[in-house]
Amino acid sequence: GLPGNPPAAVDKARDKHATREAMREAGLPSPNCCLIESEADFPKAMELVGFPAVIKPINGAASIGVVRVNSEADLRKQYKKVRAEMKYAVVKSGALTQGHYSEEEEIEDKDAGPQNSVLLQML
Repeated sequence: GLPGNPPAAVDKARDKHATREAMREAGLPSPNCCLIESEADFPKAMELVGFPAVIKPINGAASIGVVRVNSEADLRKQYKKVRAEMKYAVVKSGALTQGHYSEEEEIEDKDAGPQNSVLLQML
């Protein structure tokens, strides 16, 4: 076959949290960030990162779900919105595209997990 990148390297590059961890381990500069898998992670994330910050899905692309947050209230509101956006995001012709959802839809925290995780990152 054709030479390419090792699958583990590709997986890390597609996961924003894993990418940041690899950068830190290699001694490269990386913005403060914290993985949020559920609302229970908010206090730790706010303490570590602070505000203003950016929420970004760990497996997102094309800026879908990337939102600036300026306060705890923003974080709580936008976290739910981003999770809803990512629930309906679809891959078309190899590209991630934004799906349609209702802003009134409640995304239960019980649906938390790596596939629905976001990264809170310092601006």
